[in-house]
Amino acid sequence: MPGITSAATATPPSATRPARPRSPGYSYKRREVERGVLYRVVRDHVETFYQAVEDGFVSAALPSFVREEFERYVDCGVLCRGAALLVCEDCPEAKVIALSCKGRGFCPSCLGRRMAQTAANLVDHVLPETVPVLATFDDPALLNARMAHTATR
Repeated sequence: MPGITSAATATPPSATRPARPRSPGYSYKRREVERGVLYRVVRDHVETFYQAVEDGFVSAALPSFVREEFERYVDCGVLCRGAALLVCEDCPEAKVIALSCKGRGFCPSCLGRRMAQTAANLVDHVLPETVPVLATFDDPALLNARMAHTATR
């Protein structure tokens, strides 16, 4: 982002440089995953699930990628598991941003972000800019007659 650097390379804003006004309407708010029901259930019962699989509760072994997905989800968005400090070059504001798991399994935050990125990519780079045309048939009897005529050929 322009005007944002990491804490390691941040320098205090110059006294001669005026601070830019904040953009109205947007404010970063950390999502508190540890308060969510899904997060608490997975965090509290994942070891029990692992043990049940090892004890033969299910007929197949748990693939390693499933275990990794659970572990990354438990770490996702929790500040003590990883964070970045962003400091504005133009003002004294700093934000702590929790790292995400970037998972594909069941993390609601990461799946939502991936869904939004995919939709933006489709709109910007894949789908044509023309408006799709929707054809409708007014009289089902004419459509039935046409379909019957085509089917007998």
